[in-house]
Amino acid sequence: MQKPKLTGALILFIAWTAIAGANGLRELGSVETTWKPYMADQPSLQGAVLIFQALTGAGILAWLFTAWMLYQREPGTLNRAQTSLLIGALLRLLGGWSIVLFGRLPAEMVQRLMPQVGFISCLILLFTGVWYLYLLRSQRVREIYAG
Repeated sequence: MQKPKLTGALILFIAWTAIAGANGLRELGSVETTWKPYMADQPSLQGAVLIFQALTGAGILAWLFTAWMLYQREPGTLNRAQTSLLIGALLRLLGGWSIVLFGRLPAEMVQRLMPQVGFISCLILLFTGVWYLYLLRSQRVREIYAG
């Protein structure tokens, strides 16, 4: 039996998630290099960077898993894909804030980081919200993954 065709929006989601996820995983290693000059003065920063890498990496993997699951078009997997999307977002949000929360950085450095971390958090929430609503409300998506 032939699998149902993906919608254009699902193709966009899968392609974007695969490309962005691969780039994100590749760049996780550079985070430590970025913060290395500050680690001697802030010993807790190394742990915060590791937490960032673990949570963000797990979030990216959850989103890649979501894309893979959607690509497979197996009946009954839509709820798992939606859950994976939300878990990935939660992990990415927690990862994004881990350096600010656990790095014990000086107040002026935290003030400089806050707009960037806030903006990235807003992008993650926007991305997740749009795609979650699409997966939730699209009749065509429900037909593709009907179990």
